[in-house]
Amino acid sequence: MKQFSKSWLLLLICGAVLVLASILVLIKADNVVNLLVYIAGFALLALGVVLCIMAFAPSRKDERGQLLLFALGNAALGVIIMLASNIFMLLVGLAIALNGVGVITEAVHLKKLDSERWMRTLLVGIGFTLLGIVVAIFYQAITAALGVSIGLALLVLGITFIIFALLARKNSKNGLA
Repeated sequence: MKQFSKSWLLLLICGAVLVLASILVLIKADNVVNLLVYIAGFALLALGVVLCIMAFAPSRKDERGQLLLFALGNAALGVIIMLASNIFMLLVGLAIALNGVGVITEAVHLKKLDSERWMRTLLVGIGFTLLGIVVAIFYQAITAALGVSIGLALLVLGITFIIFALLARKNSKNGLA
């Protein structure tokens, strides 16, 4: 607590900013996740551009093809994510469901091999498939719930900063710092 006693005002300001940010996030909870997804897509696009530039460096001649492939993949994924940011959770749900179907096919294969793990694998596959379907169906509600969770986390963090700031101020006035 000693290191915080001298900077209590900074902690108080940070806490107030976090509380204000949490209010904004809670007001527009569904847009927050879309914004974060868009930012992630932009970051992937930027990474793709940087990797593309790196690929043409003289020192990277041997790995140029691999870097270009990785660069184009990142850039394409970034653009797709930015274009589909409003339905990102729908795509996540579909990906989870498809993964579940893949696990179910693995369970069928394990059953043919008389493996003891086939039933557990089948149950996991069914679980993932059902989870993916639920996420795909209720993707808007899940997006909003994630936004609310982010807003509440910011609120708790902001209140914690404010409490630390007030305690640090009290300690610095009492000479406990």
